[in-house]
Amino acid sequence: MGSLGALSTTVSAEVKVGLTAPLSGPFAPYGQDQIDGFMLGLEMLNGRLGDQAVTVVKENDQQKPEVGKLAVRKLLNQDKVDVLVGLGASNIVMAATPDIATSSIPAIATIAGPRLIASAQCVANFFSLSSAPRASMRLPPMMRPICWTLRCAKSTVTHPR
Repeated sequence: MGSLGALSTTVSAEVKVGLTAPLSGPFAPYGQDQIDGFMLGLEMLNGRLGDQAVTVVKENDQQKPEVGKLAVRKLLNQDKVDVLVGLGASNIVMAATPDIATSSIPAIATIAGPRLIASAQCVANFFSLSSAPRASMRLPPMMRPICWTLRCAKSTVTHPR
């Protein structure tokens, strides 16, 4: 019993989610939709993922690669997030890929899914969800539980072929 008590004290009491989106400029309404949707989903889960409380750290990527890359670096290195979400534009994903690849942090792009990431530049900890199902993209069996957990069974996942 004593060892179980010690184990439970080492488990993180909260999950820190880093969320990037364009919050200024012409794409700001889309970025705000991303944040509102994520926050609504979190609200529906009572602010928890499983049994852990969630803290969300938001960054404005301005849909500019250089700004998005710095935002991802900040979330990874300064804020020490447990997972990255958002990454809504392909130019942001491509700019941030080297930093994502060298981290062990899972990154989930809500919209973008550059073809290179699904093939030549495949990154093991990067996942891309798309709100528009494509007939040519079949969800691999190993990814189905993840998407069902995220309540996105109608979404597609970019993965290596």
